[in-house]
Amino acid sequence: MSIDVLIQNAIKAKPRQFITKEILHSVLVQESELCSTFEVTDRQYRLNMNTAIKLTGKTEAEVLKLVTLSNGKISKFRLEPSYFNKVAFKSLPFEVRFYLSISTGLAQKMGALLVGKPYTNVKSTIMGFAGNEALQVLYAAGDMEAGMRRAYLSPEVKKKDLKSLAYHGYSAYNSGSIIPKKADVAKRCQEVVSRL
Repeated sequence: MSIDVLIQNAIKAKPRQFITKEILHSVLVQESELCSTFEVTDRQYRLNMNTAIKLTGKTEAEVLKLVTLSNGKISKFRLEPSYFNKVAFKSLPFEVRFYLSISTGLAQKMGALLVGKPYTNVKSTIMGFAGNEALQVLYAAGDMEAGMRRAYLSPEVKKKDLKSLAYHGYSAYNSGSIIPKKADVAKRCQEVVSRL
């Protein structure tokens, strides 16, 4: 299914007040360049794999086994150091800790945000999500809608036009806060808005 159809279906799936096809498209470009999988020749694959090797102490083959989908493709993944090194995760079995600490697919949704406690069926839930592009786009639409709504309702956000709400909504999507607290988050927010 084409990305345009996935976006259109995600927008239509639930009543949406803020998110538009253009905003969702820009977010997915920002998160994954509209591709849910890696090729081993991709520059971003090498960067993300090197981070995973360094953090986990595993070999490339061992990490690759963890992020390969049932169809043999490599899920676009990023191991997030702040999650992987979280004190609460350090006592978990390695595989559970790894899957909770990666973001995957078109929307780069964090594993820990997909799986509730107790941490059961972690691998199947996260890799199932990583292999389902329609679900990834649906989650992105819902998360951006929620972030834009938070921005709209917040007295901290003075401008309430669509671009401003997209900027602050993406900040919430990317970092949890509607106000970017780091320069790199603000830069990413600006990049999303610049494509609108």
